Order: sequence, then C-alpha cells, then structure tokens
Amino acid sequence: GRKDLEIEQETNYPWDGHIRLTIKKAKNLKSIRMHIPGWSTDLSLKLNGEPILVEDLRQPRQWKKGDVIELDLPMPVRLVEANPLVEEAKNQVAIMRGPIVYCLEGQDIANGVRINDIAIPADAHFTEVPITIAGTKMLALETDALLTGQDAWDNNTLYRELRPVSKQTVKIRLIPYYAWDNRGIDDMSLWLPLAR
Repeated sequence: GRKDLEIEQETNYPWDGHIRLTIKKAKNLKSIRMHIPGWSTDLSLKLNGEPILVEDLRQPRQWKKGDVIELDLPMPVRLVEANPLVEEAKNQVAIMRGPIVYCLEGQDIANGVRINDIAIPADAHFTEVPITIAGTKMLALETDALLTGQDAWDNNTLYRELRPVSKQTVKIRLIPYYAWDNRGIDDMSLWLPLAR
C-alpha cells in the first residue's frame, strides 16, 4: 500500500531539466521506470552519484531508504519546422525549449517594429530571461531577429518583386505560448518566418 512507498521529488521543471528523486520508503519496490520526453536527446542519469543507463534503472534491485536518482535533461532552445505539407507553416519555425512552446507578441519587439517585419535567423542565439506575467514566474527567450521590411505594403498591391532581407537586426523577446494575451490586445505569432 501507500505506506510502503515514499519518494520525494525536487525539481524546477519545466524551466530546469534537473530532477532529483530521493527514496524515503522502499518496501516491495522492485524497479523504477522513468518517462523520458521525446524532445530529450542528451540526458544523463545517476543513481547515488554514479552514472546509470535508463535501461539499467528498470532492472529489479534492492532499493533502500536514502537512494537518490538524479535525471538531467538539457534544454537547449530548438527551432522546429513543420512537415512541408502543412502549407500555412512552410518556411516558418516554432521555437521550443524543453517541453515549452514559445510565441512572439507585438509588444516584445524593439523600436515599434511589427510582427510581419521580422524573421528568425537559422543560427539565432537565445538568452534565457526570468520574467513575471500575470503574477506567474517563467522564462522568456531573447534574441536578435532580422528586419525584413515585408510589412511596408501598399494595400492596393497584390504582388511585387521580391525584396532582399536586410542585414539589420532588432531585439525580440519570446514568451511561453500559454502565457500570451495577458498584457492587453496585441498581435501574436507562434510560427515565425525563417531566414536561412
């Protein structure tokens, strides 16, 4: 029953990929299976400070009070593209860190630049910034986007010759998608044009 098993979990997931499990009671505990998320490619796992494989953790063993499992899931920012059959997302990327999908709101682009005027460089470097939205702490991502100037259209023009993407950059801040629409009415985009 419940009195036989007690495991303490310490983590700041999903913002940090370090997860620490301490066995408090282990009566009748034979093996432990840990779910490893699909986005994780470079994890490390330790049992009582010694590296161990996920498969080995599943093997039956004599668990005892004080055993510590530490799982580290690195969380680099990833640019994610959709299958080309998804027409609406062609040549665009979504930005993810760990399990969190990010988006861009108009107010988080410097110098009053509009959402349709920026593109994400394929080699963009992101800085993690702690922020609070609607009283909740979370991580935002800052980077330099490219200014495309694609927004300067005359409303009566349907087509025009392709304009080159400028080399000018503009600072942007991306927020977790679940937190958008908490700071007033604004443009928002999850899929952003990719500058290859």
